[in-house]
Amino acid sequence: MFGRFENRPRSTNSARFAETNRVEGGIRLGVSAQLANHGHFLAQARIWQALTCLLLIAIVYGRLVLFGIVFSTLSAQSDPCLASVVLRGRTRSNQARRRSGSITATSDIAASYSRYSSDLQDESSIDQQQRKCREKAEQLGQTIPSELEFFDEAVSGTKKERNGLSAMMKAAREGRFESVYFDSLSRLARESVISLPMLKEFVYVLRIRVIAVADGIDSNLENWELLANFMSWNHEYYLKGLRASVLRGQEEAVLNDWSAGDWCFGYGSEPIPGTERVRKGRRPKPRMRVLVNEEHAAWVRRIFCWFVEEKREIAWIVRELNRLKAPKDHRATTPDWRHDLVRKVLGNEKYIGIWPWGRKTNVRNPLTGQIIQEARPPEEAAKWVRERPQLRLIEDLQFFKAKALLDEFENKYGPVRGEAGRLRGSVPGQATPRHMLQGLFKCRCGATLQVCGVDGKYLGCPNFKRGLCRSKTYLLREIAEQRLSEAIAQRILAQPVWLDAIAQETQRDWDMSQKDSPSELIEIEKKLQEVARRIQRLLDEIERDPEDKIKRDPEDLQEVRDRLRERRKERMQLERRRMELQATAAAPAQPPTREWIKSKLTMLREVLKTGGADANAAICGLVGGQIIVEEGSTPGRKRKHLIGRFTLSTVSALTAIGLEKAGDDLAAERIEELTVTFAKDPPWEAVANRVKELVDEGVPFGKIGAMIPCHRSWVAKGLALWYRRRGLEPPDGRAMRNGRRKSAD
Repeated sequence: MFGRFENRPRSTNSARFAETNRVEGGIRLGVSAQLANHGHFLAQARIWQALTCLLLIAIVYGRLVLFGIVFSTLSAQSDPCLASVVLRGRTRSNQARRRSGSITATSDIAASYSRYSSDLQDESSIDQQQRKCREKAEQLGQTIPSELEFFDEAVSGTKKERNGLSAMMKAAREGRFESVYFDSLSRLARESVISLPMLKEFVYVLRIRVIAVADGIDSNLENWELLANFMSWNHEYYLKGLRASVLRGQEEAVLNDWSAGDWCFGYGSEPIPGTERVRKGRRPKPRMRVLVNEEHAAWVRRIFCWFVEEKREIAWIVRELNRLKAPKDHRATTPDWRHDLVRKVLGNEKYIGIWPWGRKTNVRNPLTGQIIQEARPPEEAAKWVRERPQLRLIEDLQFFKAKALLDEFENKYGPVRGEAGRLRGSVPGQATPRHMLQGLFKCRCGATLQVCGVDGKYLGCPNFKRGLCRSKTYLLREIAEQRLSEAIAQRILAQPVWLDAIAQETQRDWDMSQKDSPSELIEIEKKLQEVARRIQRLLDEIERDPEDKIKRDPEDLQEVRDRLRERRKERMQLERRRMELQATAAAPAQPPTREWIKSKLTMLREVLKTGGADANAAICGLVGGQIIVEEGSTPGRKRKHLIGRFTLSTVSALTAIGLEKAGDDLAAERIEELTVTFAKDPPWEAVANRVKELVDEGVPFGKIGAMIPCHRSWVAKGLALWYRRRGLEPPDGRAMRNGRRKSAD
């Protein structure tokens, strides 16, 4: 080894220096290359960071454009002169509103709005939010009076219609404050399509300063809209995350056969010991499991027995359940049973051990907050179906027999039902009356009497079928129409006092209408002339040169024809209204006279005799919309009847004959309470007066029946009826017969 070194030629000092420089240069080049690579990586990182920021800005700006919200030019300006112009504009607007009397607030008066959405929270949440708003207002030199602290309790932020929020918006539009505080924008709304338009109205329309304490938003700062949009978006997506978390927790309970709150009537729930130790939270609750409630299960078995084995109708079952005061489901809001509840029990497959879950999901309208349920796909809901044989209450054969009977009823009434299974019919309160008494009579229990009985000749209380009312007496429609017409005619037409009162009221209203309001007939004539001119122009457009028709778009011609059809319909309505005014003389040229009023009342009487929708409208106007009826009895008779009570007034009489009261002066109004007995006259009523006359003449009872002629039992009954109609005690018929016989001997 030493020999090799000895044999190697020696290098000079310059050679060693060159070698050293070469090695050091290589090292420097390597280090430079590494530094260059590191710099390249740093540059790439900076580029990716810049691209990420640009992407985030593009997403936010795209969302703003999507909702029609662009950056405000004023908020982007930093010119102090322009800011002073904006402030002067706000001051002038507020000063103008104060001068007009629509604002009483000063610059240091503010308002606050607080809200919590869960029933599990209490008023302390509202107090905490209001305290934070007051502290922030004090820092800015403002005060929040107690009457301007608006709040909503247990109301979701997705709902637009809230009492506290509506009151705050009303106070803001009245100019009662110049600043509004929120603990967070999530308290204002959980939907950006609700919160952002409100913020815009506050700042740019009402000139009100908006401050969100926790979110750091102040509308007096630049670019507050960007932060408000981002926070509103964040609060909105919080609900979506919460929804997913709740669904995940419920799905875990379903798959582990725990209670998911879906148990129905006949069941209950109890805690599972030890499960609270594996749950998170400050006060964890144990898991629950479903069990059979034997008390309620007995009622379920009884309902199936009534329906399947005893062949009872659902109406009978409902009435019996209400009579026996049977309990209901834990989610029920009323104590009484109804037909649909019994049908749900009979068709619930949980009673044979099949427990579905999640067949429907909630879908919320973001504009109003209204929630509707939509069906999930069957394949998605199939994974949540559970079989629980230990919770079976009904045998399969009995359940499927009930299902077959329900299907038979559905097929029977299927042609008269809609897509949702509801019976086709008119909306309550919006139906065209089909008879004179429709919707007129109300029972003491509050229900409106409905058509029932053979051929619909009667009216009855619907609550009696459900066991909620004891009034089982039917009202014969023919007798009711006759008695009402007679009672009204005896008061209004037969009594001069009523006729004078109605004439005076009509004269007073005519004077006021002539002085204050223009004639409706003149206005209709003007509208008819204008509609006629428009129709003529449309006809000219259609009857243009045929060559021009070829050049024009067919859709344009169809649009012209549609407009022509609408104008003709409008003309027909105006002409009909003109004919009504001319026929009824709603605005007579001369003051109304007593004879004119009497003729109108006579026409009203004829309308009541004919019946139908016109009679229903007239009699509803006369009696104030309803007649309260209750059961009554006649001495000596077992069968009960109905007694109706209502009020007649001069104002209602004017409404019935087609006149509206022009003023609010009710000092001269005549009011009278009427009681009508809707009892069918017995056949001996027709001979009661004749029987009394013959008895007074001394004719024996045995000969009176042959002289009239009538059945011999009608003599005593007719005489008793004559006395009772006059409030007198009828005499003893047996004693009278014996006395007459002795006198004859």
